[in-house]
Amino acid sequence: MDRKGNFLGFTTQLRVPDVAAGLTFYEDLIGRAPDNSPHVNFYEWELKNAAWFQLGQGKVTEAYPLRFAVRDIAAEVSRMPARFGITCSEILRIPEVVAWCNFEDPWSNRLGFYQDLKIRSQEI
Repeated sequence: MDRKGNFLGFTTQLRVPDVAAGLTFYEDLIGRAPDNSPHVNFYEWELKNAAWFQLGQGKVTEAYPLRFAVRDIAAEVSRMPARFGITCSEILRIPEVVAWCNFEDPWSNRLGFYQDLKIRSQEI
């Protein structure tokens, strides 16, 4: 059975009212500058092959949390207060499956981290 299905990748986009401040925040959170800026006030990071995070200027809209996969969720959660002044929710776990938590960026976009507990960290 082909597990790839019909979709070859995805994009997800968040908007912030101040794109310069948003760019600074997300460059620091992601750990690097964007891969592209295809037009004014719009930035893109390819996080994995064909998986793109997009940041644009505009009105913040409520959405289901966008969670970023990480190798070590506890390490990511521990850096958030000092680095960004953000406190994450408690890390929830389904043993040997997944761990996750939630937080909000400075513009109230709902974000989070997750760690796949079924795979070896070097596969991420």
